[in-house]
Amino acid sequence: MRGGGYRSGPRGRGGFVSGPSFPMRPPPFDVHLANDIFVRINENNDTQLTQDVVARATALTPSDSERATVAALVLKVKTAIDKVMNTPDCVPGVKFEDYREVGSFKKDTALTGHTVADIVIVMQTLPTFEAVAALGNKLAEEVRAQKEVISCVSRDYGCLLAAANAQVRILITTLPSNAPNLEQDLHLPERVMMINHHAIRHVIWFEEATLQSPFKMLVRVLKDIRRRYTGLQPLSVWVIEYLAHFAVMNTSNRQPLPLGPAFRRVFEALSTGIFLPGSPTLFDPTEPGMRIAYDLSFEDMDLVCSTAQTLLRVICNGGHAAVLGTDPSKLGIDLSKEVSVWNGVAVSPLEVAYTEDCMKPKFCEADEALEQEIIRA
Repeated sequence: MRGGGYRSGPRGRGGFVSGPSFPMRPPPFDVHLANDIFVRINENNDTQLTQDVVARATALTPSDSERATVAALVLKVKTAIDKVMNTPDCVPGVKFEDYREVGSFKKDTALTGHTVADIVIVMQTLPTFEAVAALGNKLAEEVRAQKEVISCVSRDYGCLLAAANAQVRILITTLPSNAPNLEQDLHLPERVMMINHHAIRHVIWFEEATLQSPFKMLVRVLKDIRRRYTGLQPLSVWVIEYLAHFAVMNTSNRQPLPLGPAFRRVFEALSTGIFLPGSPTLFDPTEPGMRIAYDLSFEDMDLVCSTAQTLLRVICNGGHAAVLGTDPSKLGIDLSKEVSVWNGVAVSPLEVAYTEDCMKPKFCEADEALEQEIIRA
């Protein structure tokens, strides 16, 4: 974004630092991009896998009553926001630039039982803790005037408006030009507001990308797997959404991949180390030049890769139902941490590859002595 701040990450005296650079490896082989060259021998029943993925996505979809409950509360909150925006000095120290509904409810990727919606409010003024709390209380007051029992609780992202059966998170951000004026002890955290600001871009991209693509069902399935496997939890929802889009839409013939093969392809991509240092990665379509998942730590990169490799072995040996969460005998079991047997094949968890010093250059004693002499000089 223009105006300073919020482009790639938190500000610093020397600007954003993307971290150490590593030699770039060639892209891994992707059979879905080489169908015209390699005739694939299909040993797996992709039709059954697709049916199981669709069935799981359907089971994870919120009921009509859940959707109606959240939608009703969102409408009341948006009505309250409009009233506050159109009333000058309604909340002292608060001026609005805009607001937008974001998040899984807006994208229609929410999981059943998750009755939470998200609204980003962009403030023209600097978002102090006191001003944000006052705004939340005012919104709650206006919603109560619409005969809704609701409470307001301050959060690091803004505030939470909670009714009996649904909640709306008010995500606060400000104009990028205000970033240099933020103070740590006075205003909401800059990193949090950066994430909130990016949520607006993400929902705009998502709405455009889903016009002719069925990948929303895959997003729902992957989000459920992520919450059940701790090794995948470092991945943000945005990363999961873009991975799902990549797996479905990035094909040689430009035709969407069926959800079964696309489901397996997500784990294939993660297993190749797509987010490891030096790997050819995916770039953020809403932030040109930025890698997807750029903020993963080395430990998280290793954890995600090893977890995906273990789960991919389970999937390829007939255990996809267990990964999907539809195998009753494997419910509550983290297959990435325990040995499991599928059609006579034992799948064991992988050991940690990353250690604290493994990314440091390896010097011989002569090199280290020379380095010390240079430092002393």
